[in-house]
Amino acid sequence: MQKKYQKSIWASILTLYIVWGSTYLAIRLMVADIPPFFGAGFRNFLAGILVLIGLFIFNKNINVSKKALQTSIISGFLMLFVGNGFITLAAKWVPSGYIAIFPAAVPIWLVFFEFLIKKKIPSKSILIGCLIGILGVGLLINQNQLSINGFESYFTLGVLLILIATLGWSLGVFINVNYQSTNDPFLIAALQMIFGGLFLLITSFVKEENGIEKFILASDQAKYAFLYLLIFGSILGFLVFNWVSGKAPATLVATYNYVNPIVAIFLGWLIADEKINSTVIVSCFFVLFAVFLISKSPKS
Repeated sequence: MQKKYQKSIWASILTLYIVWGSTYLAIRLMVADIPPFFGAGFRNFLAGILVLIGLFIFNKNINVSKKALQTSIISGFLMLFVGNGFITLAAKWVPSGYIAIFPAAVPIWLVFFEFLIKKKIPSKSILIGCLIGILGVGLLINQNQLSINGFESYFTLGVLLILIATLGWSLGVFINVNYQSTNDPFLIAALQMIFGGLFLLITSFVKEENGIEKFILASDQAKYAFLYLLIFGSILGFLVFNWVSGKAPATLVATYNYVNPIVAIFLGWLIADEKINSTVIVSCFFVLFAVFLISKSPKS
């Protein structure tokens, strides 16, 4: 850790803990009145446009290679259309704190892709971590009693969507890390949000009725949740993450994987009266311990 930035680094890490941990509850509040694909699409597209405008204002010499554009389209589709979009849809049926546990398993998927695509053999601690993580997620599959009231029949579908979302996000991250050609992460993130947002908006126009009208007529609570996700979840969270990633050790930055589910579970219980049982607590422990083992491995 760079000593002259020590206070700023810890302030940034704390911001990621709170902001990204709270986005799950904000998503649930948003989709109460705003169609999921429209809300997720408009949020990401608008955030990408705003970041891109900021880049042009502060850095007029912006060049995008063909490879960077192609990679941004693919990773934007996987991370934002599949990842963020499916989680947003599942939030209509599945409690926010419950949802937050699954993305904590992203390092497990990344280990799988490293082995499958790059033939990188994981260490023993990584393998143990993966097995523990799989066990933890497996405990969550049959928990229909935790579903949001009135949506019990959609709970299994919601869990399936969350699993696909986590897989899509992980594959997008893997592609972004291993095949991105540009050194400007802000530009790439802006392009990812724009293209991912477009995919979501197109889906909304095909699958959801009157998305724009429902957005305009949505409750103040849903609109405030949308603004929170736009300003804090997308723009602030993204800028802080990219800044601190260049100043602090990756293992320290990655601790948001451990803390976000805890923040989400607490806020869901405190604000939305979401139910918590012993199985969820045990599962959360397994998943977080698995992420800890994977991230601490010298070969990870």
